[in-house]
Amino acid sequence: DMNDVVVLYKSRVYTDRSNNVSRTVDEFTAKHNGAAYTDGFGYQLHLLGADAVRSVQIESDLAPSSFMKGKSLEPGQDHPTVVLFDDIGVALGHTFTVTTSFTSGIGYERVVPPYNPFAVLKTDEGRGSEVHLVNYPPTALADRTQLHFGHDVSQPDKGLYYVSKNNQFPFAIHIAGYDFRCPKEGTRIDEAYPDFSSWVASGGHKDWYRNPETSLVY
Repeated sequence: DMNDVVVLYKSRVYTDRSNNVSRTVDEFTAKHNGAAYTDGFGYQLHLLGADAVRSVQIESDLAPSSFMKGKSLEPGQDHPTVVLFDDIGVALGHTFTVTTSFTSGIGYERVVPPYNPFAVLKTDEGRGSEVHLVNYPPTALADRTQLHFGHDVSQPDKGLYYVSKNNQFPFAIHIAGYDFRCPKEGTRIDEAYPDFSSWVASGGHKDWYRNPETSLVY
């Protein structure tokens, strides 16, 4: 139903005289919690090594994610990773402002928002279960035995991640510049948004998210 973890974001990217990225300021707001279990949220700069980040500052009125272990980047990762919260039910309505400063020579194409966002599922049971956008890789701390399990047809050797058979349904979506209305609990996204299936099948109806069946969305 595409409503378990819904996060709004705004990003500002600052460049130096050479048009390389020197700093980003991102605001993430937890908008909707539709899950029956405890889910967290984070993101990874998967095209960068850890040495590309000079500093990270996270501002919020909530306590930091326990997975951060008091650090500015999540330990145990091979790419810069930030987990903002462990429980969207607690984080709902709160905004997290992240200011990231980079070393020199970081090209814009390597830090284009929304980066590699992901939900951490069932955080009260551990850190291993992640859901990413289609074809975005899991982090080093993800439980890879969950890939190609159930409805997931991920094939890491081919760079295929987080999608179901025949690309029928992604497990997460990114919508730019629009305040998405969530399907009501238990409502399939292709029922709430009748143009969704044709967009998946052919790339048509690219504005599918602007045309909901209003009785089926929040």
